[in-house]
Amino acid sequence: MMKVLQDEIRNLEVDEVLDIATGAGGFIKILMGGFKNFNHIIGVDTSKKALEMGRKNMQDDRIEFKYMSADRLEFDDSIFDIVSVSNSIHHFKDYSEVFKEIKRVLKPEGMVIVNEMFCDNQSNAQLSHVYLHHYMAEIDTIKGIVHKPTYKKQEIIDLLEDEGLKIIRSFEVRDEVFKNDEEEKKEIEALKKLFDKRLKDIEEHERYDEFVGRARDIREHLDEYGIDGATQLVVIAKI
Repeated sequence: MMKVLQDEIRNLEVDEVLDIATGAGGFIKILMGGFKNFNHIIGVDTSKKALEMGRKNMQDDRIEFKYMSADRLEFDDSIFDIVSVSNSIHHFKDYSEVFKEIKRVLKPEGMVIVNEMFCDNQSNAQLSHVYLHHYMAEIDTIKGIVHKPTYKKQEIIDLLEDEGLKIIRSFEVRDEVFKNDEEEKKEIEALKKLFDKRLKDIEEHERYDEFVGRARDIREHLDEYGIDGATQLVVIAKI
């Protein structure tokens, strides 16, 4: 659970925080639940719809949402105490450009927090999440949307170190997705309908039949093992 991360940052009093690829601000909520005190958190994203949801759901004068690309941050150098990015590295066209910007806007003694789901060492139920995610990522790619398969755990560590980050601490977290079996069954049925919807997006594509077969295989996996959220890796690092 993310309580592990919140405990890790429990005693921090920070001034400026930046959450990259924030979506509707889900990771901001987690950070807020951990900091002892903070002055200002900015969430940036390129989805205007998600940003508007964030503004609507998080009406706090200390929280600000801005439309901005992660590889072209419109901030001065060395102004943030913490820069975070959650479950988004596999969405970046060029993550090296993003981390170059992260290092630029972070204060010299600042902290980077990365949270990223990984694809290896998962239970069969968690593999349902991984298979589904990779399937949707490939369809997005066909549609011209940048969405890559998720990385293996060691690959995440390696790429962060290759980008010049010094890892202080890393740990695994897993969110509890469903409260009961009935809730899980409803989600599985909804996911099966999502397969049909996404297949229509590529019904004229040459790989359509391949994706129909893969959808069938994933449905069978869902029926046999159910679904659970994939384990995520949290990394706390310095530059």
